[in-house]
Amino acid sequence: MSVDRVTAWLDHLRAHKADCPTGPLSEEGRDLILGHALDVLTPRALRQIATTPAPDCTAIVVARTSMTAPLEWAAMQLARGGRVLLKHPSGAPGLTTWFASTAAAHGLPLTATDDRQALAAADLLIALSSDDTIDTLRRQWPDTPLLGFGHKFSVAWLTDAREADALAADLAAHDSRGCMSPSVVLTPRSREEILPVLTAALDAAQARWPRGSLQPAEAAALRSRTAMVRVVGEVVEGRDWQLHRVPAARALPATWPRVLQLVTGATEADLQRFIGPRLSVLGIADGALPGLELRPTARRCPLGEMQRPPFPRRHDGVDMVEATAVR
Repeated sequence: MSVDRVTAWLDHLRAHKADCPTGPLSEEGRDLILGHALDVLTPRALRQIATTPAPDCTAIVVARTSMTAPLEWAAMQLARGGRVLLKHPSGAPGLTTWFASTAAAHGLPLTATDDRQALAAADLLIALSSDDTIDTLRRQWPDTPLLGFGHKFSVAWLTDAREADALAADLAAHDSRGCMSPSVVLTPRSREEILPVLTAALDAAQARWPRGSLQPAEAAALRSRTAMVRVVGEVVEGRDWQLHRVPAARALPATWPRVLQLVTGATEADLQRFIGPRLSVLGIADGALPGLELRPTARRCPLGEMQRPPFPRRHDGVDMVEATAVR
C-alpha cells in the first residue's frame, strides 16, 4: 500500500512540475533537476527496497544548494512504511513544503519545518548539509542515529570534445550548486582544441536551461574569484556563465553558479590531486584511465550522468537502503 501511494505521489509531481517553486533556479532549470530526481524513482525500484522496514520517523536535514536531494530519501522511507520530517533552513524551504503538501494529499506522512527542535521526535537523522551542521546535530542529539553527508565536490576528466555538451548539462543542473556538480574539469587537450567546443556547449546549455538568480553572497564570491582568475589564468564569459581556465595548482574544489574551472594540458598526476575522501563523483568516459583508483566513497560515471545517480545505491560509500533500515 505504501509503495502504491508513493508511486501516485511521484506521478503527481511529474504531472504538476509547473506548480513547483523554482527557488533560485529558472523554470527550465527546475524542470531539469526534477526530471533527474523523478526518473530513477520507479515503482520497480521502490518495491525492490520496500521489504526492508524503515524506522518509525526519519528526519532529513537539507541544505540550500540541491533542492531535490531529499526526495529520494523521503520516497524510500515512505515506501517502507515510515514517517518523514524534512527540516529545511530558516527562510529557505526550497521544495520541501511542496513535497510535503502534495504527499499529504496522497495520504503520506511527510511534513516539513524549519524548527530544529522538531528533530527530537526522530528515530533516525539524515543530514544532507554542511560539516558544521552535522557536528551540531551530533552534539545536540547524541543518542539518535545520524547519517551525515557533508561537504563533497566532483571533478570531470574530458578527453573527447564530443562530450562537451554532456559536461555542460552536468554543470547546468542545480546551476552547478551542490556536491555532484563538476567543480573542476581537467583535459589533456590544448586550449585551442577544447575552448571553442566548450564555449559553444555552455552557450547551448544556457539557452536550454537558463541560469536562475544569484544570492548577493554568491555574486560577491564570484566577483572575487573572477578577479583572481584574471591574474593567474583566463576568464571567458558568456550570458550568465563563465569559464575559468587556470593552472592545476590554482583549481579549487569549490563551485560558483554556472562557472566551469578548466585545466588544459592536464596529466593524470593533476587529476590525482583531487582523488581523496572529499571526492563525490568523477565524470569520465568509459575505459578512460583504467588504472585510476578511487576510494569506495566516490562514484565514477560517464559525463552527462554526474547529476543523475542511480537508485538505490551506495551514497558516499554508504548503502542507503541498509543504513536507513530499522536497527
